[in-house]
Amino acid sequence: DFILGPKTADGQDTYFVGEFNCSCVGIKKQLDRASDVAVAAITICNDGKAPAPIFDAKEAMGDAPRGPAKLLPQPAEPKGKIILLECKGGVDKGPDGHRKDSIPIANAVIKQGWSCIPMYYTDADCEKIKAAIMDSAGYICRINPGSYEGVTQPMLDGLLDDMVKQGK
Repeated sequence: DFILGPKTADGQDTYFVGEFNCSCVGIKKQLDRASDVAVAAITICNDGKAPAPIFDAKEAMGDAPRGPAKLLPQPAEPKGKIILLECKGGVDKGPDGHRKDSIPIANAVIKQGWSCIPMYYTDADCEKIKAAIMDSAGYICRINPGSYEGVTQPMLDGLLDDMVKQGK
């Protein structure tokens, strides 16, 4: 979450990342924010070094501007890797099984030259997810609190808490 910071000398607002949880970006009218989420995630994973925006945010939609976005090919030599974590099910998913902004966010990360791997969390896959996150620079959690088949909130929370302790 971005927190309002002090005004600049010329009166402009500034923001800083207080918590990186982009679950509220899931409104179709905010898909243009996908590149901002990608830049924030990369900056956090890259020791505070922000990449320069290098594309129009609408490009993050991929090849299907009128339907679900398609995941772009991963870079051959990525600058880093970020996991995009979701759960299957829930009322916030599109026909492709993803939140409407998840693939545009992943595509925005990919457009910055980073690999972005969408993964679905289940308790059964907890260790596999943990290993994937540990092998990456960080993760973007796209999971709203709720009830998902095969997911217990305490186990998911434990994984996310452990990743924070590990610096992810």
